[in-house]
Amino acid sequence: MCLSQPKEDEACADVKIQLKNRPGVYSFLLKVDSGAQANTLPLRIFRRMYPALLTPDGFPVESVRAPTVDTRLTAYNGTEIRCYGTINLQCKSHAEEWFNTPFYIVDVDGPAILGLPSCKALKLITLHCGITIDNAHKINTVSELQAQYPDQFDKIGCFPGKVTLKVDPDATPHVDAPPKTPIALRDQIKSELDHMENLGVSLAYSIKKDGSLRVCLDPHHLNQAL
Repeated sequence: MCLSQPKEDEACADVKIQLKNRPGVYSFLLKVDSGAQANTLPLRIFRRMYPALLTPDGFPVESVRAPTVDTRLTAYNGTEIRCYGTINLQCKSHAEEWFNTPFYIVDVDGPAILGLPSCKALKLITLHCGITIDNAHKINTVSELQAQYPDQFDKIGCFPGKVTLKVDPDATPHVDAPPKTPIALRDQIKSELDHMENLGVSLAYSIKKDGSLRVCLDPHHLNQAL
């Protein structure tokens, strides 16, 4: 006799149960939920298990409801789930030992759920805890950074996708005068500009620590208008 039938895409366990006042051992398919801290039994299944413990209107009798007067169950989304009582079922899985397993009776459409504590007791779930330490090499200098990621420094690159820049319609137009170029640096600047032109880049320049030029765009006024 199968008392529950979870969906095919749910993690399930076939647990053997014994019911009070009903001889025999029954097969009970439960949804295994390692994120749940309690076990739940849908009201419709409880009605099939224990018809003698129902009131005339089909709800658990007072002796079943009494232990859960102050119990509050909450779903993952924060919704409170009304509890109609609690029932203990004798359960066992792989082990020969029977476990007295409490279930909260709830009026939901889903399957019966076995939470983490009971999953561990029935040896349906084993936790393997470990810590992995990343022994990555610490980078201290620019040269080490370039050596670690050589393909990030060999050429000009582009980010994927398209970007739309919108200019403030009330921005004041501005034209920068050509910067003064030291005569001693003209040949270097010309060489660097030719290189940047081939790469499709445009400009301002500064002298780096090693004496070479860094030529780049000066977007100060443009940034104010975006």
